[in-house]
Amino acid sequence: PAGTTTYIVTATNADGCDATASFEVTVIEEVNFTINADPNPLFLGQSKEVSVSPVLDGYTYEWSPSGDIDDPFSPNVIITPSAEGEEQIDVTITSPEGCVTVVSFNCVVTNLPCQEDNIHVPNMFTPNGDGMNDMFEVYTNVDAEIRLYVFDRWGEMVFDSGTQNIEGWDGVYEGTELTPDVYGYCVAVTCPDGEDFTKTGNITLMK
Repeated sequence: PAGTTTYIVTATNADGCDATASFEVTVIEEVNFTINADPNPLFLGQSKEVSVSPVLDGYTYEWSPSGDIDDPFSPNVIITPSAEGEEQIDVTITSPEGCVTVVSFNCVVTNLPCQEDNIHVPNMFTPNGDGMNDMFEVYTNVDAEIRLYVFDRWGEMVFDSGTQNIEGWDGVYEGTELTPDVYGYCVAVTCPDGEDFTKTGNITLMK
């Protein structure tokens, strides 16, 4: 049972002389630790909170591998996977007495589905050189080939990411900064399986 017990050892030699020694043995009640890791699997680019239960005073925690973990020495961490696949995550829990327990789970990471609602396009940008929101860009964690086209209100193309070798538009056309206005965009997406689709809308250029 859990608790501390004192043991006494008495030794007697051939001449009848006695010697006594004592020592203590502390038995710690076993703790069954679990990891809460929902959702699992998750999509590449997403984050999730993972926690150990129960959380006990005086215990230390160390997660590994730690590359995608915000604080590997906390009982509650946020994991943001950087690659697709399956990886075993371990947490080493050490009691104040030095007893060590290791619990694990398999973190499964998949790519986001290649579909329109996972392609995110802003509706406004401000290319004024202040370093904030200066570029019109498409945001996504989808594994796909993406090409961005921008048109003025008369239908003239003013930007094509495929020919200019940049991912975003800075509001410049043929070396001239364009005036504030509403421009049309078309995002052409080619999925890994070869399927194509487009997403269209308007972007407001403000200064």
